[in-house]
Amino acid sequence: MAHFSRSLRVVEDNTHKFAGRSLSSQQRRGVRPSTGRTEPRVLVVDDDPLLRKLVVSRLTADGFEVVQARGGVEALEYLDDAAEQPDLILLDAGMPELDGFEVLRQLSSDPKRSSIPVIMLTARRGRADVVAGLSNGARDYLTKPIMADDLMARVNWLFGNLA
Repeated sequence: MAHFSRSLRVVEDNTHKFAGRSLSSQQRRGVRPSTGRTEPRVLVVDDDPLLRKLVVSRLTADGFEVVQARGGVEALEYLDDAAEQPDLILLDAGMPELDGFEVLRQLSSDPKRSSIPVIMLTARRGRADVVAGLSNGARDYLTKPIMADDLMARVNWLFGNLA
């Protein structure tokens, strides 16, 4: 069962507000000097197909280029094979085979990938899980059910601070 709020709606407005500040898709995009791409690329890693679909739909509607992985192993394989690394990873913690915390540890220990920002999206609410995620390199930690507006505010804030 997906743990995503009913508030997820594809919207036509490409301006998102965070703490009273707006960041348009045009401001968020800019040209990435290393790749020449204008749309930020986001890797969404979650074993729940419905949640993945909803997150991908919202990100795509907001002008992001999105890549999907069904779990930690598939995510690391993508990162090994990709010509261009993503600009952000949205990572579930509780996945079979290789959980998100281990993926995060591997990313943090790899000099080529340690600079990729990660936002954890997980049902794990325990204090120890939040601390583990943040101390292993996650830039943010959101618990399910996830409000689409909260997710997009944090994604836009992150891209605004990376620019």
